[in-house]
Amino acid sequence: MKTVDCRGLPHPQPLELARKAVAEQPDKLEVLVDSPEAVKEIARFLAAQGYAAQSVLDGEQVYHIRAGRPGFKQADGDAAIPAGQPEDLGQRPRTFLILTSEMLGEENGGLGRGILESFLATLPGRRGLWRLALLNGAVKLATEPGPALGMLQKLADQGIGLLVHDASLAHFGLAHALQAGRSSGMGEIASSAEEADKVVRL
Repeated sequence: MKTVDCRGLPHPQPLELARKAVAEQPDKLEVLVDSPEAVKEIARFLAAQGYAAQSVLDGEQVYHIRAGRPGFKQADGDAAIPAGQPEDLGQRPRTFLILTSEMLGEENGGLGRGILESFLATLPGRRGLWRLALLNGAVKLATEPGPALGMLQKLADQGIGLLVHDASLAHFGLAHALQAGRSSGMGEIASSAEEADKVVRL
């Protein structure tokens, strides 16, 4: 069984290494990552290549993604997956949420910002949420102290990809004030919209 160790590597290197490994057409493959977002991306890619994949999180917070072609039997001597809770991968639709304003609706004395903060509070733990992009005025949510910033940090900690548009940050003079997520170009944001099963824009 081929093993690919991607621990400690930044996005998108784990997925790129998985692509190279699959190009060799192994019947069984194990990929080690330490990012929940990488688990989802790699599992979706493997499923598209005809592999059945399962993930286990070990005691050292490393995800072991094991994949095999349907019907392929494990050979003697294959390493066992470390003890943990397995999760079937590649079955859950991926939702990409795009926010373009620091409020929902009109301001109305702070009401618009309050509505958006209430909406963000419903997102942690929501099934299927894959990535969240902040564009235009919405980038302020990831730079200014307040309830919204705390909610965004919680989403990022849960493995939700938080993409903050770099040109919008620069426009508002906030390029060095980012406190949640990571600066992202429009190319990555557009690619995320293309890869997602569902795109929601607010």
